[in-house]
Amino acid sequence: MRGWLLTALFGLLVSWGLYTVLTDEPELAAVMERSEKPASLVNIEIKEYQKDQIKLKLLAKEAWVYERSEVTDFVGVNGVIAPENVGGKGTQFWSDQGKGEDKIKRLTLEGSVRVIFPQGRTLYTERLYFDQEKDLLWGDKPVRVVGHAEDVKASGMKYQLKKDRLTLTKPNIEVSL
Repeated sequence: MRGWLLTALFGLLVSWGLYTVLTDEPELAAVMERSEKPASLVNIEIKEYQKDQIKLKLLAKEAWVYERSEVTDFVGVNGVIAPENVGGKGTQFWSDQGKGEDKIKRLTLEGSVRVIFPQGRTLYTERLYFDQEKDLLWGDKPVRVVGHAEDVKASGMKYQLKKDRLTLTKPNIEVSL
């Protein structure tokens, strides 16, 4: 008798569980979207082209590609953003990790970010964005720019690649004379 009672109780629990899962389809879809399994890659090289010219070359030690959400997470990132003029020097970058978002054409660099501009100045920060549509590097975290004779700290920055123009937010400048 006891066995039949346990079997009936188990059957009721399973039926209730199935009913709950099947009636909450939107919630189930959201959970499945978040639990998307990525493709894992090692030692990758990505080249983005614009008008038959390489616009961006990115290397990473590891990458996880999420196809449905069109996001790629990177570890151990370095690369070059090609210059506007052919034969010019590109903008080089390094970071601990990164995130590529295909839908909005944006690359986010995070953790010990370092950028070397074509003129030789070096920028240090913890987070930086590259908007590929606008050819714009920008950051909302404190930055430090070190040049040949200057050391500038600021609360943020924008670098327009086409104009080769760096704009610093609230800079604090130190110059060696």
